[in-house]
Amino acid sequence: MLNLGLTGTMVIIACLILGVEYGQLTVFFSSVFAVIGVALFAQWSILSNITASLLIFFGFPYRVGDWVKICDKDDDITGHIIEISTFHVILQRLNGDIVTYPNSLILQKAVIKLSNDNIDALKKSKMTNDEDKVEDVVVK
Repeated sequence: MLNLGLTGTMVIIACLILGVEYGQLTVFFSSVFAVIGVALFAQWSILSNITASLLIFFGFPYRVGDWVKICDKDDDITGHIIEISTFHVILQRLNGDIVTYPNSLILQKAVIKLSNDNIDALKKSKMTNDEDKVEDVVVK
């Protein structure tokens, strides 16, 4: 760490000797720090998803094949878990749509495991295309 500090100090002194102004140094270092900040944020995002995948794989009470409802304020997602991967959980909805949900988000949301009775009622209401019944079954 001391070596890095000395190197940085020597670079600044060399720039000042060569006639580089303080304003130019400030712009250069703020640009470098912005790039480093973006890189660290991207690294953190990847690491948080990998850590979440380990928690989901070993401690998640739901497994592949379970029917779940992820409670999100914008759109509740109901489906059965097809796969749990390193970065996301893959769900298949009743209509066949495939949904990928990031692991770091699934740990932050309420997840309801649906019972067999709820699953049967969902499938029956899907066959009759009655959207209100689907919501009533999942809410109860």
